[in-house]
Amino acid sequence: MLWLSGVAAYGQEPSGPRALEYDASAPLDIQEAEVELPAGVALHDISYASPKGGRVPAYLVVPAGKGPFAAVIWGHWYMPKSPVTNRKEFLDEVVVLAHAGAVSLLPDGPIARPGHVEDPDPLSEKSVSELIQ
Repeated sequence: MLWLSGVAAYGQEPSGPRALEYDASAPLDIQEAEVELPAGVALHDISYASPKGGRVPAYLVVPAGKGPFAAVIWGHWYMPKSPVTNRKEFLDEVVVLAHAGAVSLLPDGPIARPGHVEDPDPLSEKSVSELIQ
């Protein structure tokens, strides 16, 4: 409910619709840390350049075989103090989907990234921007 309120409030501002715009020509600068192969699935530990600055850690889970594959982008919950308020939250589910032929991207939201400082006001511009990201 809080998230919806924040997005609704943000969406009422004149710049609201522009919040999802980005520079499609900006380089992704994908970097790969390692690849694991759990049960016939490739789990790539990657990061890419964020249009808001810094890097976005993510998992890219790819089925075995040759595509084309369906693709899903996952967003983790923002549950305070949860040990899986990050890209690990739906990892079991994406491995199952990979066996069914889907590629998944599980990015860490801003609150799960190194150096994040939480804003005590959940409806501040910073908090709402982080939820939109």
